[in-house]
Amino acid sequence: MSDLEAGTVASEDADDFWALHGLEQRVDPRDEGTVLFTGVVRPAPGERYVWQQGVPAGSGFDHPERAASVLSALGHPVRLALLQAALAGHRSTGVLAETPGLATTGQLHHHLRILVAAGWLETAIRGHYSVPATRVVPLLVVLAAAAGAPAPVGADNREADPGDGHVPEAGPRENRPGLIGNHENRPGANRPGGPGPGSDATAEERLG
Repeated sequence: MSDLEAGTVASEDADDFWALHGLEQRVDPRDEGTVLFTGVVRPAPGERYVWQQGVPAGSGFDHPERAASVLSALGHPVRLALLQAALAGHRSTGVLAETPGLATTGQLHHHLRILVAAGWLETAIRGHYSVPATRVVPLLVVLAAAAGAPAPVGADNREADPGDGHVPEAGPRENRPGLIGNHENRPGANRPGGPGPGSDATAEERLG
Protein backbone atom coordinates (compact mmCIF):
# COMPACT_ATOMS: atom_id res chain seq x y z
CA MET A 1 0.00 0.00 0.00
CA SER A 2 2.83 2.40 0.77
CA ASP A 3 4.31 1.71 -2.68
CA LEU A 4 0.93 2.38 -4.25
CA GLU A 5 0.58 5.70 -2.42
CA ALA A 6 4.10 6.66 -3.49
CA GLY A 7 3.27 5.89 -7.10
CA THR A 8 5.95 3.22 -7.41
CA VAL A 9 3.64 0.34 -8.38
CA ALA A 10 3.52 -0.67 -12.02
CA SER A 11 0.32 0.30 -13.81
CA GLU A 12 -0.84 -3.28 -14.26
CA ASP A 13 -0.48 -3.90 -10.52
CA ALA A 14 -2.11 -0.62 -9.59
CA ASP A 15 -5.13 -1.62 -11.64
CA ASP A 16 -5.81 -4.28 -9.02
CA PHE A 17 -6.92 -1.36 -6.84
CA TRP A 18 -9.61 -0.19 -9.27
CA ALA A 19 -12.24 -0.14 -6.51
CA LEU A 20 -9.97 1.89 -4.23
CA HIS A 21 -9.25 4.41 -6.96
CA GLY A 22 -12.95 4.75 -7.73
CA LEU A 23 -13.67 5.34 -4.05
CA GLU A 24 -11.02 8.03 -3.78
CA GLN A 25 -12.64 9.93 -6.65
CA ARG A 26 -15.96 10.04 -4.80
CA VAL A 27 -14.81 10.87 -1.26
CA ASP A 28 -14.40 14.43 -0.05
CA PRO A 29 -10.73 14.70 1.04
CA ARG A 30 -11.80 16.99 3.87
CA ASP A 31 -13.84 14.23 5.52
CA GLU A 32 -12.53 11.56 7.87
CA GLY A 33 -12.71 9.02 5.05
CA THR A 34 -15.02 6.27 3.89
CA VAL A 35 -15.00 2.50 4.22
CA LEU A 36 -16.53 0.64 1.28
CA PHE A 37 -17.56 -2.99 1.06
CA THR A 38 -19.12 -4.61 -1.96
CA GLY A 39 -19.62 -8.04 -3.43
CA VAL A 40 -21.30 -10.29 -5.97
CA VAL A 41 -22.12 -13.58 -4.26
CA ARG A 42 -23.71 -16.84 -5.42
CA PRO A 43 -23.77 -18.91 -2.21
CA ALA A 44 -26.36 -21.45 -3.35
CA PRO A 45 -27.86 -22.61 -6.66
CA GLY A 46 -30.34 -20.09 -8.04
CA GLU A 47 -29.29 -17.31 -5.66
CA ARG A 48 -27.33 -14.16 -6.40
CA TYR A 49 -26.63 -11.14 -4.21
CA VAL A 50 -25.16 -7.85 -5.44
CA TRP A 51 -24.32 -5.36 -2.74
CA GLN A 52 -22.38 -2.15 -2.18
CA GLN A 53 -22.29 -0.03 0.94
CA GLY A 54 -20.10 2.85 2.01
CA VAL A 55 -19.97 4.28 5.53
CA PRO A 56 -17.94 7.07 7.13
CA ALA A 57 -14.72 5.84 8.65
CA GLY A 58 -15.20 5.36 12.37
CA SER A 59 -18.98 5.13 12.22
CA GLY A 60 -18.76 1.53 13.43
CA PHE A 61 -17.84 2.90 16.86
CA ASP A 62 -20.97 5.06 17.13
CA HIS A 63 -22.98 2.34 18.88
CA PRO A 64 -20.40 0.17 20.65
CA GLU A 65 -22.86 -1.93 22.67
CA ARG A 66 -24.90 -2.87 19.62
CA ALA A 67 -21.77 -3.57 17.57
CA ALA A 68 -20.34 -5.76 20.33
CA SER A 69 -23.58 -7.74 20.56
CA VAL A 70 -23.75 -8.31 16.80
CA LEU A 71 -20.11 -9.37 16.63
CA SER A 72 -20.29 -11.58 19.70
CA ALA A 73 -23.03 -13.62 18.01
CA LEU A 74 -20.38 -14.73 15.52
CA GLY A 75 -17.99 -15.76 18.28
CA HIS A 76 -18.78 -19.46 18.30
CA PRO A 77 -17.69 -22.10 15.75
CA VAL A 78 -21.08 -23.84 15.80
CA ARG A 79 -22.87 -20.60 14.98
CA LEU A 80 -20.47 -19.96 12.12
CA ALA A 81 -21.16 -23.48 10.85
CA LEU A 82 -24.91 -22.79 11.02
CA LEU A 83 -24.49 -19.62 9.00
CA GLN A 84 -22.38 -21.45 6.44
CA ALA A 85 -25.04 -24.12 6.11
CA ALA A 86 -27.82 -21.55 5.75
CA LEU A 87 -25.90 -19.71 3.05
CA ALA A 88 -25.41 -22.98 1.18
CA GLY A 89 -29.17 -23.58 1.15
CA HIS A 90 -29.45 -26.02 4.09
CA ARG A 91 -32.03 -24.10 6.09
CA SER A 92 -34.49 -26.41 7.81
CA THR A 93 -33.99 -27.15 11.48
CA GLY A 94 -33.87 -30.85 10.65
CA VAL A 95 -30.84 -30.35 8.43
CA LEU A 96 -29.23 -27.70 10.65
CA ALA A 97 -29.47 -30.10 13.61
CA GLU A 98 -26.86 -32.25 11.87
CA THR A 99 -24.25 -29.49 12.18
CA PRO A 100 -21.10 -30.85 13.88
CA GLY A 101 -20.79 -29.73 17.48
CA LEU A 102 -24.49 -29.94 18.30
CA ALA A 103 -25.52 -32.59 20.80
CA THR A 104 -29.16 -31.65 21.36
CA THR A 105 -31.94 -29.74 19.65
CA GLY A 106 -31.89 -27.42 22.66
CA GLN A 107 -28.36 -26.36 21.73
CA LEU A 108 -29.46 -25.80 18.14
CA HIS A 109 -32.30 -23.49 19.12
CA HIS A 110 -30.06 -21.66 21.58
CA HIS A 111 -27.58 -20.80 18.83
CA LEU A 112 -30.35 -19.97 16.34
CA ARG A 113 -31.95 -17.55 18.80
CA ILE A 114 -28.66 -15.71 19.24
CA LEU A 115 -28.13 -15.42 15.49
CA VAL A 116 -31.69 -14.22 14.90
CA ALA A 117 -31.45 -11.65 17.70
CA ALA A 118 -28.23 -10.28 16.17
CA GLY A 119 -29.81 -10.10 12.72
CA TRP A 120 -27.57 -12.69 11.09
CA LEU A 121 -30.50 -15.07 10.54
CA GLU A 122 -34.19 -14.65 9.92
CA THR A 123 -37.08 -17.07 9.77
CA ALA A 124 -39.82 -16.28 7.26
CA ILE A 125 -41.14 -19.83 7.34
CA ARG A 126 -41.46 -21.75 10.60
CA GLY A 127 -38.56 -24.15 10.98
CA HIS A 128 -36.50 -22.57 8.19
CA TYR A 129 -33.70 -20.07 8.69
CA SER A 130 -31.84 -17.93 6.17
CA VAL A 131 -29.31 -15.11 6.13
CA PRO A 132 -31.17 -11.86 5.27
CA ALA A 133 -30.31 -10.54 1.81
CA THR A 134 -28.99 -7.33 3.39
CA ARG A 135 -26.57 -9.32 5.54
CA VAL A 136 -25.02 -11.78 3.07
CA VAL A 137 -22.14 -9.63 1.81
CA PRO A 138 -21.58 -7.83 5.16
CA LEU A 139 -21.31 -11.23 6.87
CA LEU A 140 -18.73 -12.44 4.38
CA VAL A 141 -16.80 -9.18 4.74
CA VAL A 142 -16.67 -9.53 8.53
CA LEU A 143 -15.49 -13.15 8.27
CA ALA A 144 -12.88 -12.28 5.63
CA ALA A 145 -11.55 -9.49 7.83
CA ALA A 146 -11.39 -11.86 10.82
CA ALA A 147 -9.60 -14.53 8.78
CA GLY A 148 -7.01 -12.02 7.65
CA ALA A 149 -6.40 -10.55 11.10
CA PRO A 150 -2.97 -11.03 12.71
CA ALA A 151 -2.64 -14.16 14.81
CA PRO A 152 -2.82 -13.68 18.59
CA VAL A 153 0.48 -13.17 20.38
CA GLY A 154 2.12 -16.54 21.01
CA ALA A 155 0.11 -18.37 18.35
CA ASP A 156 1.89 -20.93 16.22
CA ASN A 157 1.91 -19.66 12.66
CA ARG A 158 3.88 -22.49 11.10
CA GLU A 159 0.82 -23.83 9.29
CA ALA A 160 -0.46 -20.46 8.13
CA ASP A 161 -1.71 -20.26 4.59
CA PRO A 162 1.19 -18.90 2.50
CA GLY A 163 -1.35 -16.79 0.63
CA ASP A 164 -2.37 -14.81 3.72
CA GLY A 165 -2.07 -11.10 3.16
CA HIS A 166 -1.97 -11.43 -0.62
CA VAL A 167 -4.22 -9.05 -2.50
CA PRO A 168 -6.37 -11.26 -4.75
CA GLU A 169 -6.92 -10.53 -8.38
CA ALA A 170 -9.74 -8.07 -8.71
CA GLY A 171 -12.15 -9.87 -11.03
CA PRO A 172 -13.71 -7.89 -13.89
CA ARG A 173 -11.82 -4.61 -14.33
CA GLU A 174 -14.99 -2.59 -14.22
CA ASN A 175 -15.74 0.29 -11.91
CA ARG A 176 -19.51 0.38 -11.58
CA PRO A 177 -20.91 3.91 -11.38
CA GLY A 178 -23.03 5.05 -8.50
CA LEU A 179 -22.75 7.04 -5.31
CA ILE A 180 -21.11 5.59 -2.26
CA GLY A 181 -23.66 3.58 -0.37
CA ASN A 182 -25.68 2.62 -3.42
CA HIS A 183 -26.09 -0.99 -4.37
CA GLU A 184 -26.89 -2.67 -7.62
CA ASN A 185 -30.17 -4.51 -7.72
CA ARG A 186 -30.62 -7.01 -10.52
CA PRO A 187 -32.70 -7.60 -12.54
CA GLY A 188 -33.22 -4.00 -13.59
CA ALA A 189 -31.08 -0.98 -12.92
CA ASN A 190 -32.91 0.43 -9.92
CA ARG A 191 -30.39 2.27 -7.77
CA PRO A 192 -32.16 3.77 -4.76
CA GLY A 193 -30.30 6.02 -2.37
CA GLY A 194 -27.67 4.26 -0.36
CA PRO A 195 -27.87 3.42 3.32
CA GLY A 196 -26.45 5.68 5.94
CA PRO A 197 -24.56 4.52 9.02
CA GLY A 198 -26.46 1.84 10.85
CA SER A 199 -29.26 1.53 8.30
CA ASP A 200 -30.52 -1.58 6.53
CA ALA A 201 -30.92 -1.05 2.80
CA THR A 202 -32.62 -3.44 0.45
CA ALA A 203 -30.23 -5.81 -1.29
CA GLU A 204 -30.96 -8.12 -4.16
CA GLU A 205 -33.38 -10.80 -3.04
CA ARG A 206 -32.88 -14.44 -3.75
CA LEU A 207 -33.52 -15.53 -7.29
CA GLY A 208 -35.20 -18.89 -7.47
